[in-house]
Amino acid sequence: MEDITLGVFKLIMKSENKYFKDFYFADNIRAALEEPVIDLNKYIDIDKDAQIDIDENTHLDINKDTHLNISFENCVFDIPINFNGMLKIILSFSLSNCVFNKKIYFGNIEFSSLNFDHVIFNEVCEFYSCKYIENLSFTETTFNNSLSFDAIRAIKITEIKDAWFECTFNGKTNFNSVSFDFLNMSGSIIDEKNFIFKNCLFNKLALFRRLNLKSNVLFLNADLTNCSFLNSNFEDVLFSSTSIDIEQHIDYRLWKNKTKLNNDNYQEYGLYNIDDTISEITKNNLISEYKIFEKNFDNKKHFDIAGEFHQSSLDIESQYHPKLLKKIILWLYKTFSNYGESYKKSLIWFSLILVIFSVLYLFTG
Repeated sequence: MEDITLGVFKLIMKSENKYFKDFYFADNIRAALEEPVIDLNKYIDIDKDAQIDIDENTHLDINKDTHLNISFENCVFDIPINFNGMLKIILSFSLSNCVFNKKIYFGNIEFSSLNFDHVIFNEVCEFYSCKYIENLSFTETTFNNSLSFDAIRAIKITEIKDAWFECTFNGKTNFNSVSFDFLNMSGSIIDEKNFIFKNCLFNKLALFRRLNLKSNVLFLNADLTNCSFLNSNFEDVLFSSTSIDIEQHIDYRLWKNKTKLNNDNYQEYGLYNIDDTISEITKNNLISEYKIFEKNFDNKKHFDIAGEFHQSSLDIESQYHPKLLKKIILWLYKTFSNYGESYKKSLIWFSLILVIFSVLYLFTG
Protein backbone atom coordinates (compact mmCIF):
# COMPACT_ATOMS: atom_id res chain seq x y z
CA MET A 1 0.00 0.00 0.00
CA GLU A 2 1.40 3.39 -0.99
CA ASP A 3 0.50 6.88 0.10
CA ILE A 4 -1.09 9.49 -2.13
CA THR A 5 -0.73 13.25 -1.79
CA LEU A 6 -3.58 15.72 -1.77
CA GLY A 7 -2.33 17.26 -5.02
CA VAL A 8 -2.15 13.93 -6.84
CA PHE A 9 -5.62 13.05 -5.59
CA LYS A 10 -7.15 16.25 -7.00
CA LEU A 11 -5.33 15.72 -10.27
CA ILE A 12 -6.77 12.22 -10.66
CA MET A 13 -10.23 13.52 -9.76
CA LYS A 14 -10.24 15.58 -12.95
CA SER A 15 -10.43 12.42 -15.04
CA GLU A 16 -13.79 10.87 -15.90
CA ASN A 17 -13.33 7.56 -14.08
CA LYS A 18 -11.47 7.39 -10.83
CA TYR A 19 -10.21 4.10 -9.43
CA PHE A 20 -7.94 3.96 -6.41
CA LYS A 21 -6.49 0.72 -5.07
CA ASP A 22 -4.09 0.10 -2.18
CA PHE A 23 -3.67 3.77 -1.29
CA TYR A 24 -3.13 5.35 2.09
CA PHE A 25 -4.55 8.87 2.28
CA ALA A 26 -2.57 10.98 4.74
CA ASP A 27 -1.64 14.06 2.74
CA ASN A 28 2.15 14.26 2.23
CA ILE A 29 3.09 11.78 4.96
CA ARG A 30 4.39 8.35 3.99
CA ALA A 31 3.10 5.42 5.99
CA ALA A 32 4.18 1.85 5.38
CA LEU A 33 1.28 -0.46 6.06
CA GLU A 34 2.09 -4.14 6.04
CA GLU A 35 -1.46 -5.48 5.66
CA PRO A 36 -4.55 -4.15 3.84
CA VAL A 37 -7.47 -2.87 5.81
CA ILE A 38 -8.52 -5.68 8.14
CA ASP A 39 -6.55 -5.23 11.40
CA LEU A 40 -7.08 -1.67 12.57
CA ASN A 41 -4.53 -2.02 15.36
CA LYS A 42 -1.73 -2.34 12.81
CA TYR A 43 -2.44 1.03 11.20
CA ILE A 44 -0.20 3.96 11.93
CA ASP A 45 -2.23 6.63 13.69
CA ILE A 46 -1.52 9.96 12.05
CA ASP A 47 -3.20 13.05 13.41
CA LYS A 48 -3.38 15.39 10.43
CA ASP A 49 -5.52 18.46 9.79
CA ALA A 50 -5.50 17.86 6.04
CA GLN A 51 -8.86 17.51 4.35
CA ILE A 52 -9.95 16.44 0.88
CA ASP A 53 -12.79 18.55 -0.47
CA ILE A 54 -14.51 17.38 -3.62
CA ASP A 55 -16.87 20.02 -4.98
CA GLU A 56 -17.94 21.55 -8.26
CA ASN A 57 -14.64 23.43 -8.50
CA THR A 58 -12.60 20.24 -8.42
CA HIS A 59 -13.82 19.04 -11.80
CA LEU A 60 -13.21 20.59 -15.15
CA ASP A 61 -15.81 21.10 -17.91
CA ILE A 62 -18.67 19.44 -16.02
CA ASN A 63 -22.03 19.60 -17.71
CA LYS A 64 -25.50 18.40 -16.81
CA ASP A 65 -25.01 14.93 -18.32
CA THR A 66 -21.67 14.18 -16.71
CA HIS A 67 -21.41 10.73 -15.12
CA LEU A 68 -18.56 10.10 -12.73
CA ASN A 69 -17.40 6.71 -11.49
CA ILE A 70 -15.33 6.75 -8.31
CA SER A 71 -14.05 3.56 -6.70
CA PHE A 72 -11.79 2.96 -3.72
CA GLU A 73 -10.43 -0.51 -2.97
CA ASN A 74 -8.13 -1.48 -0.09
CA CYS A 75 -7.67 2.16 0.92
CA VAL A 76 -7.22 3.81 4.31
CA PHE A 77 -8.22 7.41 5.03
CA ASP A 78 -6.68 9.31 7.92
CA ILE A 79 -8.01 12.62 6.61
CA PRO A 80 -11.59 13.92 6.34
CA ILE A 81 -13.37 13.49 3.01
CA ASN A 82 -15.96 15.98 1.82
CA PHE A 83 -18.04 15.35 -1.32
CA ASN A 84 -20.23 18.40 -1.68
CA GLY A 85 -22.13 20.57 -4.13
CA MET A 86 -22.23 18.13 -7.03
CA LEU A 87 -25.93 17.92 -7.92
CA LYS A 88 -25.08 18.62 -11.55
CA ILE A 89 -23.04 15.41 -11.57
CA ILE A 90 -24.39 11.87 -11.54
CA LEU A 91 -22.04 9.90 -9.36
CA SER A 92 -21.44 6.16 -9.18
CA PHE A 93 -19.54 5.56 -5.96
CA SER A 94 -18.15 2.32 -4.57
CA LEU A 95 -15.95 1.34 -1.63
CA SER A 96 -14.41 -2.07 -1.05
CA ASN A 97 -12.23 -3.07 1.90
CA CYS A 98 -11.67 0.51 3.04
CA VAL A 99 -11.21 2.17 6.42
CA PHE A 100 -12.16 5.76 7.27
CA ASN A 101 -10.53 7.10 10.40
CA LYS A 102 -11.89 10.60 9.89
CA LYS A 103 -15.27 12.04 8.95
CA ILE A 104 -16.74 11.46 5.48
CA TYR A 105 -19.50 13.73 4.19
CA PHE A 106 -21.73 13.52 1.11
CA GLY A 107 -23.84 16.59 0.40
CA ASN A 108 -26.04 17.58 -2.55
CA ILE A 109 -24.98 14.66 -4.72
CA GLU A 110 -27.00 12.64 -7.22
CA PHE A 111 -25.95 8.99 -7.00
CA SER A 112 -26.55 6.60 -9.85
CA SER A 113 -25.34 3.83 -7.53
CA LEU A 114 -23.81 3.55 -4.09
CA ASN A 115 -22.05 0.34 -3.07
CA PHE A 116 -20.07 -0.23 0.13
CA ASP A 117 -18.52 -3.64 0.74
CA HIS A 118 -16.43 -4.53 3.82
CA VAL A 119 -15.96 -0.91 4.87
CA ILE A 120 -15.21 0.41 8.36
CA PHE A 121 -16.18 3.94 9.40
CA ASN A 122 -14.51 4.95 12.65
CA GLU A 123 -15.83 8.49 12.48
CA VAL A 124 -19.02 10.22 11.34
CA CYS A 125 -20.59 9.28 7.99
CA GLU A 126 -23.22 11.73 6.70
CA PHE A 127 -25.48 11.86 3.64
CA TYR A 128 -27.23 15.21 3.35
CA SER A 129 -29.66 16.40 0.69
CA CYS A 130 -28.64 13.70 -1.81
CA LYS A 131 -30.57 12.05 -4.61
CA TYR A 132 -30.47 8.31 -5.29
CA ILE A 133 -31.36 6.99 -8.73
CA GLU A 134 -30.71 3.30 -8.24
CA ASN A 135 -29.78 0.96 -5.40
CA LEU A 136 -27.90 1.53 -2.19
CA SER A 137 -25.94 -1.47 -0.99
CA PHE A 138 -24.01 -1.67 2.29
CA THR A 139 -22.52 -5.16 2.76
CA GLU A 140 -20.45 -6.24 5.77
CA THR A 141 -20.05 -2.56 6.66
CA THR A 142 -19.34 -1.31 10.19
CA PHE A 143 -20.29 2.12 11.49
CA ASN A 144 -18.38 2.77 14.72
CA ASN A 145 -19.61 6.34 14.89
CA SER A 146 -22.79 8.08 13.78
CA LEU A 147 -24.52 7.51 10.44
CA SER A 148 -27.18 9.86 9.10
CA PHE A 149 -29.38 10.20 6.03
CA ASP A 150 -31.13 13.58 5.89
CA ALA A 151 -33.78 14.86 3.51
CA ILE A 152 -33.28 17.04 0.46
CA ARG A 153 -33.81 20.54 1.74
CA ALA A 154 -36.00 21.81 -1.11
CA ILE A 155 -38.61 19.03 -1.04
CA LYS A 156 -38.10 17.89 2.57
CA ILE A 157 -37.89 14.22 1.61
CA THR A 158 -35.19 11.91 0.23
CA GLU A 159 -36.38 9.15 -2.08
CA ILE A 160 -34.48 5.86 -2.11
CA LYS A 161 -35.65 3.17 -4.49
CA ASP A 162 -33.90 0.13 -2.98
CA ALA A 163 -31.59 -0.01 0.01
CA TRP A 164 -29.72 -2.99 1.46
CA PHE A 165 -27.98 -2.75 4.82
CA GLU A 166 -26.04 -5.76 6.06
CA CYS A 167 -24.18 -3.78 8.69
CA THR A 168 -22.97 -3.40 12.24
CA PHE A 169 -24.23 -0.14 13.75
CA ASN A 170 -22.14 0.80 16.80
CA GLY A 171 -22.90 4.51 16.70
CA LYS A 172 -25.96 6.71 16.57
CA THR A 173 -27.96 6.18 13.37
CA ASN A 174 -30.55 8.56 11.97
CA PHE A 175 -32.82 8.25 8.93
CA ASN A 176 -34.69 11.53 8.68
CA SER A 177 -37.50 12.04 6.14
CA VAL A 178 -36.43 9.22 3.85
CA SER A 179 -38.85 7.46 1.50
CA PHE A 180 -37.97 3.81 0.81
CA ASP A 181 -39.55 1.65 -1.87
CA PHE A 182 -37.64 -1.39 -0.64
CA LEU A 183 -35.50 -1.57 2.49
CA ASN A 184 -33.67 -4.62 3.83
CA MET A 185 -31.91 -4.41 7.18
CA SER A 186 -32.32 -8.08 8.04
CA GLY A 187 -29.52 -9.70 9.99
CA SER A 188 -27.77 -6.44 10.86
CA ILE A 189 -26.32 -5.81 14.32
CA ILE A 190 -27.59 -2.74 16.14
CA ASP A 191 -25.77 -1.68 19.29
CA GLU A 192 -27.17 0.40 22.16
CA LYS A 193 -26.82 3.85 20.59
CA ASN A 194 -29.96 5.59 19.30
CA PHE A 195 -31.27 4.15 16.04
CA ILE A 196 -34.00 6.39 14.64
CA PHE A 197 -36.41 6.38 11.71
CA LYS A 198 -38.11 9.78 11.77
CA ASN A 199 -40.80 10.84 9.30
CA CYS A 200 -39.89 7.96 7.00
CA LEU A 201 -42.06 6.26 4.39
CA PHE A 202 -41.98 2.52 3.73
CA ASN A 203 -43.78 2.31 0.40
CA LYS A 204 -43.59 -1.36 -0.58
CA LEU A 205 -41.56 -3.57 1.72
CA ALA A 206 -39.22 -2.93 4.65
CA LEU A 207 -37.53 -5.99 6.13
CA PHE A 208 -36.43 -5.75 9.77
CA ARG A 209 -36.03 -9.50 10.18
CA ARG A 210 -33.71 -11.53 12.42
CA LEU A 211 -32.81 -8.46 14.45
CA ASN A 212 -32.33 -7.91 18.16
CA LEU A 213 -33.92 -4.49 18.63
CA LYS A 214 -33.86 -2.77 22.00
CA SER A 215 -35.37 0.37 23.49
CA ASN A 216 -32.80 2.55 21.70
CA VAL A 217 -34.63 1.90 18.41
CA LEU A 218 -37.30 4.49 17.58
CA PHE A 219 -39.86 4.70 14.81
CA LEU A 220 -41.35 8.20 14.87
CA ASN A 221 -44.29 9.26 12.72
CA ALA A 222 -44.33 6.25 10.42
CA ASP A 223 -46.80 3.84 8.86
CA LEU A 224 -45.64 0.30 9.68
CA THR A 225 -48.07 -1.52 7.38
CA ASN A 226 -45.29 -2.51 4.97
CA CYS A 227 -42.73 -3.34 7.67
CA SER A 228 -41.84 -6.94 8.46
CA PHE A 229 -40.35 -7.87 11.85
CA LEU A 230 -40.46 -11.65 11.41
CA ASN A 231 -38.07 -13.61 13.65
CA SER A 232 -36.94 -10.43 15.41
CA ASN A 233 -37.00 -9.41 19.03
CA PHE A 234 -38.61 -5.96 19.09
CA GLU A 235 -40.58 -6.03 22.32
CA ASP A 236 -38.87 -2.87 23.65
CA VAL A 237 -38.79 -0.83 20.42
CA LEU A 238 -40.42 2.56 20.75
CA PHE A 239 -43.20 3.15 18.22
CA SER A 240 -44.27 6.78 18.56
CA SER A 241 -47.05 8.34 16.44
CA THR A 242 -47.08 5.26 14.25
CA SER A 243 -49.94 3.48 12.52
CA ILE A 244 -50.47 0.03 11.06
CA ASP A 245 -53.29 -1.51 9.04
CA ILE A 246 -53.25 -5.08 10.29
CA GLU A 247 -55.54 -6.40 7.58
CA GLN A 248 -53.16 -4.98 4.97
CA HIS A 249 -49.97 -5.77 6.89
CA ILE A 250 -47.30 -6.97 4.47
CA ASP A 251 -46.52 -10.24 6.27
CA TYR A 252 -50.20 -11.14 6.54
CA ARG A 253 -50.77 -10.37 2.85
CA LEU A 254 -47.69 -12.33 1.78
CA TRP A 255 -48.66 -15.28 3.95
CA LYS A 256 -52.28 -15.23 2.81
CA ASN A 257 -51.26 -15.07 -0.88
CA LYS A 258 -48.22 -17.28 -0.51
CA THR A 259 -49.50 -19.95 -2.88
CA LYS A 260 -50.56 -17.34 -5.46
CA LEU A 261 -47.18 -15.64 -5.77
CA ASN A 262 -45.31 -16.28 -8.98
CA ASN A 263 -42.73 -14.72 -11.26
CA ASP A 264 -45.37 -12.46 -12.77
CA ASN A 265 -46.74 -10.79 -9.64
CA TYR A 266 -44.14 -10.93 -6.85
CA GLN A 267 -42.80 -7.45 -7.67
CA GLU A 268 -46.20 -5.99 -6.78
CA TYR A 269 -45.29 -6.71 -3.15
CA GLY A 270 -41.90 -5.04 -3.45
CA LEU A 271 -40.10 -8.39 -3.55
CA TYR A 272 -36.77 -8.89 -5.27
CA ASN A 273 -37.35 -12.60 -5.44
CA ILE A 274 -39.82 -15.11 -4.08
CA ASP A 275 -37.87 -17.74 -2.18
CA ASP A 276 -35.72 -15.66 0.20
CA THR A 277 -38.51 -13.42 1.45
CA ILE A 278 -41.39 -15.90 1.47
CA SER A 279 -39.64 -18.86 3.08
CA GLU A 280 -39.66 -17.18 6.51
CA ILE A 281 -43.41 -16.58 6.46
CA THR A 282 -45.15 -19.39 8.32
CA LYS A 283 -48.26 -19.39 10.45
CA ASN A 284 -46.25 -19.77 13.67
CA ASN A 285 -43.78 -17.02 12.71
CA LEU A 286 -46.61 -14.65 11.85
CA ILE A 287 -48.45 -15.36 15.11
CA SER A 288 -45.20 -14.89 17.04
CA GLU A 289 -44.62 -11.51 15.34
CA TYR A 290 -48.14 -10.35 16.21
CA LYS A 291 -47.76 -11.46 19.83
CA ILE A 292 -44.60 -9.37 20.15
CA PHE A 293 -46.44 -6.41 18.65
CA GLU A 294 -49.20 -7.02 21.18
CA LYS A 295 -46.77 -7.13 24.10
CA ASN A 296 -44.92 -4.05 22.87
CA PHE A 297 -48.05 -1.89 22.61
CA ASP A 298 -49.49 -3.35 25.80
CA ASN A 299 -46.34 -2.40 27.74
CA LYS A 300 -46.61 1.14 26.33
CA LYS A 301 -50.28 1.24 27.44
CA HIS A 302 -51.61 1.42 23.89
CA PHE A 303 -54.24 -1.16 24.74
CA ASP A 304 -56.42 -0.62 21.67
CA ILE A 305 -53.59 -1.45 19.24
CA ALA A 306 -52.42 -4.31 21.45
CA GLY A 307 -55.96 -5.68 21.39
CA GLU A 308 -56.05 -5.63 17.59
CA PHE A 309 -52.89 -7.72 17.38
CA HIS A 310 -54.27 -10.07 20.06
CA GLN A 311 -57.41 -10.62 17.99
CA SER A 312 -55.50 -11.02 14.73
CA SER A 313 -53.12 -13.64 16.11
CA LEU A 314 -56.02 -15.69 17.52
CA ASP A 315 -58.01 -15.28 14.29
CA ILE A 316 -55.14 -16.85 12.38
CA GLU A 317 -54.85 -19.59 15.00
CA SER A 318 -58.60 -20.24 14.87
CA GLN A 319 -58.82 -20.44 11.09
CA TYR A 320 -55.77 -22.58 10.43
CA HIS A 321 -55.30 -24.75 13.53
CA PRO A 322 -55.16 -28.44 12.53
CA LYS A 323 -57.20 -29.67 15.54
CA LEU A 324 -60.99 -29.29 15.41
CA LEU A 325 -61.42 -29.04 19.19
CA LYS A 326 -59.00 -26.10 19.35
CA LYS A 327 -60.88 -24.40 16.54
CA ILE A 328 -64.19 -24.82 18.40
CA ILE A 329 -62.76 -23.45 21.65
CA LEU A 330 -61.32 -20.40 19.88
CA TRP A 331 -64.58 -19.88 17.99
CA LEU A 332 -66.51 -19.85 21.28
CA TYR A 333 -63.91 -17.53 22.83
CA LYS A 334 -64.37 -15.07 19.95
CA THR A 335 -68.17 -15.40 19.88
CA PHE A 336 -68.66 -14.72 23.58
CA SER A 337 -66.00 -12.08 24.21
CA ASN A 338 -64.05 -11.29 21.04
CA TYR A 339 -61.05 -13.06 22.59
CA GLY A 340 -61.53 -11.18 25.85
CA GLU A 341 -61.37 -7.78 24.18
CA SER A 342 -65.10 -6.90 24.31
CA TYR A 343 -66.64 -6.59 27.77
CA LYS A 344 -69.91 -5.47 26.12
CA LYS A 345 -70.12 -8.70 24.16
CA SER A 346 -69.45 -10.69 27.32
CA LEU A 347 -72.09 -8.73 29.22
CA ILE A 348 -74.69 -9.27 26.48
CA TRP A 349 -74.08 -13.02 26.38
CA PHE A 350 -74.05 -13.26 30.17
CA SER A 351 -77.34 -11.36 30.36
CA LEU A 352 -78.87 -13.47 27.60
CA ILE A 353 -77.86 -16.74 29.27
CA LEU A 354 -79.15 -15.45 32.63
CA VAL A 355 -82.53 -14.60 31.06
CA ILE A 356 -82.77 -17.97 29.29
CA PHE A 357 -82.05 -19.95 32.44
CA SER A 358 -84.40 -17.75 34.48
CA VAL A 359 -87.23 -18.45 32.01
CA LEU A 360 -86.46 -22.17 31.99
CA TYR A 361 -86.47 -22.24 35.77
CA LEU A 362 -89.77 -20.33 35.83
CA PHE A 363 -91.52 -22.95 33.66
CA THR A 364 -89.79 -26.07 34.94
CA GLY A 365 -89.54 -25.21 38.60
